[in-house]
Amino acid sequence: GMPLAQIRQYAQLRAEGERTLSSRLAMLEQHRQYLDQQLNELNLYANALDEKIRWYQKVIGEESQNASAESMNKGENT
Repeated sequence: GMPLAQIRQYAQLRAEGERTLSSRLAMLEQHRQYLDQQLNELNLYANALDEKIRWYQKVIGEESQNASAESMNKGENT
């Protein structure tokens, strides 16, 4: 959300009435830009995390397959 100081400033402008409409709009537009930047940054982090998760899933999957193959090979030798 919006920082408390900005909320207070927005509330003060709102209390001053219609003459502050442009200022309030500018505050909201600036906050929207900030949120867009945060969303982009979070998406980058999420994508990096997804790649790491896929890597772990692949490695664990390969280990499971190798363990199954070894178990089957041991069964053939008995």
